[in-house]
Amino acid sequence: MKTSKVNTRLAIVALSLSLLAVSCRKKEKEEVPTIDNEQSTASDQNDAERNANDIDNIGAQAIETNTTNFMYGREMSGSLAGGATITLGAQTCTVDFGTTGVTGNDGKTRTGKLFYDWSGSTNGATRYRHPGFKSTTTSSNYMVDGNAVNVISKTVENITPNNGGVFNPATTNLKWSIAANISLVKSGATISWNCSRTKELINTSDPNVYSGPTNPIAWQLAKIKLNGNSSGVNKNGENYTAVAIDLVRDYTCQTGGRHRFVSGILEYTPGTRRTRRIDFGNGACDNIATVTIVGTNITFTIGQ
Repeated sequence: MKTSKVNTRLAIVALSLSLLAVSCRKKEKEEVPTIDNEQSTASDQNDAERNANDIDNIGAQAIETNTTNFMYGREMSGSLAGGATITLGAQTCTVDFGTTGVTGNDGKTRTGKLFYDWSGSTNGATRYRHPGFKSTTTSSNYMVDGNAVNVISKTVENITPNNGGVFNPATTNLKWSIAANISLVKSGATISWNCSRTKELINTSDPNVYSGPTNPIAWQLAKIKLNGNSSGVNKNGENYTAVAIDLVRDYTCQTGGRHRFVSGILEYTPGTRRTRRIDFGNGACDNIATVTIVGTNITFTIGQ
C-alpha cells in the first residue's frame, strides 16, 4: 500500500523554481524579498514518504494475499517477487530480504527484515481489508540502496465504520489510519519523519476491486486518497511540516513506469520558509502538476 510518495525530481524542481518566483515579485517597501532555494526538505520528505509507503505496501500485500506474488507496479512491492523470504504466522509476518539484498522491479536493493504483527486487531479481523484490523511494524537492519531505514514505530488500523465487522461497500469506503515514526540515514545524516494520516480506498464499491471480506483487494485497480500531516527534521537539522489534502493515486494510471497522483494537494513548509504547494490536477491520467510559491503558479511535467 502506498500512502503518499512525491517524485524526487518534482520536489527539487518545485523548490528550485522558488528563486524565479521570488525574483518576479514586485519589491515592497516594507519587505525586501530574499532568495529561497532550499531543497533539502523536499528531497528528505520524498525519501521518507517513499520508504514509509513501500513498507506499508509490502505488509499489506503479504497479509492480503498470503503469497509472495507482488507484481502490481514500481511503487508497489513488485520488488519482493525476486527473492525475499516471507514467513507468515497466525498473526505475524516477517519479510526477510537477506544480507546480500534483493533488487526489485523499482530498481532498489533491500536488505534486512520487516516485521508485521496484527495481534491487536479487533472484531476477529485477520486481513488488511477487515474492519478492526490493526498492524504494527518494526524493522531490523532494514536498508534500501545502502541507506538505513529504521522503523521506530508504525501502526496501520482499519477504521472502516461497521456493525460487528460488517459494512456495505456500496455506500462505505474502506479506510485506514496510519501513524508512523521513521528515521533514515542519508549521506551520513539522520532524517526523522512522523506522520498521522488517513488512507481511503475510494473505489471500494467496484466489485472488481473489493469483492467481499473473503477475497484480497485488487490493488492494481485501486484508487486511494490520502489526508493528514507529517513532520520531521531534515538532514540539515531543520524542522519541516507537510500536509496531504485529498491526494489521490490511481493505480490504473501509469505514465513513465509509475502510478501517478492524479489529483489533490501537497503542501510542505521547511522551517520558517515559505510554504510550497503542489496541485496534481482534477483526475486526469497525466504527469502534469502545478507548483505555487508566493502566489506564482508554474505548470510543468513531472519527471521520473
